[in-house]
Amino acid sequence: MPAFTLSTDGAVSEPELLSLYSSVGWSAYTNDPHLLGRAIRSSSFVVVARDDEGALMGLARAISDDATIAYIQDILVNPEFQGAGVGRALFGHAKKDTGTSGRPS
Repeated sequence: MPAFTLSTDGAVSEPELLSLYSSVGWSAYTNDPHLLGRAIRSSSFVVVARDDEGALMGLARAISDDATIAYIQDILVNPEFQGAGVGRALFGHAKKDTGTSGRPS
C-alpha cells in the first residue's frame, strides 16, 4: 500500500484538480475548469490525499447546511492508487470531521 497523508488545508491547484477528475473520467467537471475550482473552493469541507512526493492521489468533498446535514458530493481516487485504502481513508476523514451535526470540527 502506498504511503499517503490526508490534508484539509484546501491547497489544490486547478491543474491538479483537472488531472484527478480526468483520471476517473468525470468530464462534466473538467469541461469548465474555473467552475470546477470554484466548486471545490465553495464546498463546506474538502480533504485530499497526497503521496510522499506531494502528488494528489485523491479528494473528497462535502456540502453542508452547517446545522443538520452534510452530504458527501465527491470521492475520487486516481486509478493508479485505487484499491490501496485511499478512498476509505478519505471517506473516514470526511465522515469524522463533518460529524453528526453536519459541522466540520
